Amino acid sequence: MAVETALTPAQSFPPTTLTMRVTIAAAAGALGIVAYFLAPVIGPRGQAGAGAICFILIVAAVSLNLHAVNWRTVGFGLGLQLLLAVLILKFEV
Repeated sequence: MAVETALTPAQSFPPTTLTMRVTIAAAAGALGIVAYFLAPVIGPRGQAGAGAICFILIVAAVSLNLHAVNWRTVGFGLGLQLLLAVLILKFEV
């Protein structure tokens, strides 16, 4: 009888390379600078959206094993946050 061992996500995927992490950090910095200089064009909501993307990119840049991230969970959390924001802004509480 064979016994199967369950692999944790950290064991089943190779670690994220330093080059990839530096590239992601550079992309986050570039997006932040572009959003800053385009503030009159994109407005405060555009800056907020760019800030949310920058935050996710910074988290990805410091992650040692980016392949182990369950992106469905991240997307669901962002969608739920967006839904709650719309409900709070559209209806009086």
